[in-house]
Amino acid sequence: MLKEFKVNSKTYYFDSENFTLSTSATHPNSKLKKLIPKTILQKVVINISNSCNLSCSYCYADGGNYGMDSRIMNQQTANAIIEDLKRKNIKQINRLILFGGEPFLNIKLFVYFIEKL
Repeated sequence: MLKEFKVNSKTYYFDSENFTLSTSATHPNSKLKKLIPKTILQKVVINISNSCNLSCSYCYADGGNYGMDSRIMNQQTANAIIEDLKRKNIKQINRLILFGGEPFLNIKLFVYFIEKL
């Protein structure tokens, strides 16, 4: 998504997908993006754990759970995510980000996502 903003009467454009800043509204890679098939995703981010075994008091994420109930994703939810991607005919994911309070608390699903995606 391209966001426009002005600083000292100069216009800048920030591409939040690619984390690029430009003075041109047309991103240099915009022509390449048109060539990328819709079956390829540049990035998928999945929160597989909302818990942390450390629960540090200074943690920006409220001890790892972001101020919510401590939870770990179950197999049913993981399967639903994978099925949704299949339904959308996604053939390739260039970057898979598995995160959470501490994603390795859910190591089984961590490995499962890597194997399936």
